[in-house]
Amino acid sequence: MVQSIEDRLAEQEGDLQNQRWRLDVRFGGYEQDEITLALFWGRAALAEVAAWEGSIQQLAASRALVLPAELADALQQGALMLSEGPGATWSMEDSDLPVDRAVVILARAGSLAVSWPLETRWRSLEGGWLVSGKLDPQSVTGLRRRLGFAPSAGSPLVDLSFADGVKTGHSTWLGRPAFLPTLTASQGSRVSLEEVGATTGSLTLSGRAPTWGLLAEKPIAGRWRVRAVEASSETEKVLCFEDEVPERWEFLAEGSGFESERELLDIGERHEQFRCREVLNDEPVNALLWDVLEVIYASPPRGWSENALIETLKRVLPKPHFEWDFLRSLAEGDWLEPVISTSWRARIWRLRSPYFEIVAPHMAVIRGAVGTAARRRLGDAAAATSGKIIVRSGVSDWAPPTLIVQGNIQALSNDLAWSIKEHSQPRVEAAPACWPAESRTGLGRLLAGVWRFDLGLFLAPDKVASEGGVRLERLVRERGDDRDLYRIIDHGRTFLTTSRTLAVLEAHRRRKEPLFDWTSETFVRRSRGGYLPMPIARTIRIRSLRASGPVLRTDGSWTYVYPSDTEAARWIGRTFGAAISINTETKRKPFYRYVAEQRRLGRRPSWLAPQTMS
Repeated sequence: MVQSIEDRLAEQEGDLQNQRWRLDVRFGGYEQDEITLALFWGRAALAEVAAWEGSIQQLAASRALVLPAELADALQQGALMLSEGPGATWSMEDSDLPVDRAVVILARAGSLAVSWPLETRWRSLEGGWLVSGKLDPQSVTGLRRRLGFAPSAGSPLVDLSFADGVKTGHSTWLGRPAFLPTLTASQGSRVSLEEVGATTGSLTLSGRAPTWGLLAEKPIAGRWRVRAVEASSETEKVLCFEDEVPERWEFLAEGSGFESERELLDIGERHEQFRCREVLNDEPVNALLWDVLEVIYASPPRGWSENALIETLKRVLPKPHFEWDFLRSLAEGDWLEPVISTSWRARIWRLRSPYFEIVAPHMAVIRGAVGTAARRRLGDAAAATSGKIIVRSGVSDWAPPTLIVQGNIQALSNDLAWSIKEHSQPRVEAAPACWPAESRTGLGRLLAGVWRFDLGLFLAPDKVASEGGVRLERLVRERGDDRDLYRIIDHGRTFLTTSRTLAVLEAHRRRKEPLFDWTSETFVRRSRGGYLPMPIARTIRIRSLRASGPVLRTDGSWTYVYPSDTEAARWIGRTFGAAISINTETKRKPFYRYVAEQRRLGRRPSWLAPQTMS
């Protein structure tokens, strides 16, 4: 997927120095030590799509002669000065460093920038690079002069630019209120907004120079002209919006240098069907969640880069670091598939192609990503064949809904060109026999973190007291050229895996400290981190017709919950042993007693498989 920068720039090498350019940098990953770079360029104006994306190591290793002179010089000296932009993006561009924005320095270890007397704290990143804290632009003037990056005398009008929003096409933005773009002009400019032709919804400006926000109460569609004026200079651009994403017809398959993470080793599968024991009805889904799902459906063709997706979602998520539980819920709910680079430390989140999974006679669950336009076409096709679409909410407002179809599934498949599969359950042995083998070793890696079992987090090694028994460590390649490796040390024995989910669950099993507690209806996570393996989570989601996800506790904290009936809970408990706590006081009841009990509690009973899970 990541094409070399030499190949992308070679054809324009001769004229490169006369073009506009900008380098965007985002920081991400569980530990915020991963960096993703995107290079934009253009003749009169910057292109809307990055010409190249990759890691700092790949950029530094490229041939300097095909890069803009300023960028090549900065890489050679090991110091990139980045100004703060919208959406947690830090940028270096062909114009001078803005004086009204904070600056960070991305510096190579041992470079002049690291030893320069600045009042900042340096933080280590991958590949032997460091990043400073936020700095005032004036405080780096001396360093810029010493490096030869002297500021120019002029202060030209900053181009009118847009950021933070979600693109649905080359020049069109998604018009959902919580995800409208911001616009940036110069400090001294005045900005106005006017409709162009017919529009849906109302759009207004908010804020002051140099950055303004766009506000709307409902989804918008149409065209608006934005004009920025400063002294005798004037710039204008037309913004195009649509209130939903066009239906996707192509979904990128695994490959192109990326692969799915293996969290479980199965020894086969068995097909099963369910008998629906209750009347299924539509359930309400939070309007903001529908907006978020539409944003995710607007994924770039190659998939969402993890940093870009997280920064897009952060503006609406209820708390810091919530993104990891939410993304996991979307993956377990079949919307997204996380894939990992085979050549560098990066993860992409790709949309899953929709298909019908038969769970009962004349009944199927829609698995995969289905946006508003696709959902409408599904509803029209079902109505034409006297079928019915049912929407079931997840375990909370932050868990994706489950779409159920009752009717002639084959006719719907023919009409929509979506495939049909039979529901199957993975057959697995008890841990540790169910874990995939790992060929990597800990050689050439640094200890970056140690798991705190009581908190459910990886902390710096010096923050975790050394103790006997089971210890879980996170190991990283200093060059950032491979995924993290997790090492469990258990009374002298070592277990290695690249799966964080697998490592946490196995460490809890060996320590005999439960990660999840099961009651009569759900698995509830005890601490802040950890999940069930993806194949297991997706199986019990289909079994319960309800997606797993983050749930708000009564004390205001968040946890993670999986819906599960008794048979599924026993199966999971047998598979993962001491990592799962099963409430032994919960005994199996005849189905009629179960229904009566649930009705007294004001709950709908879940629907159960007739077979016993193995």
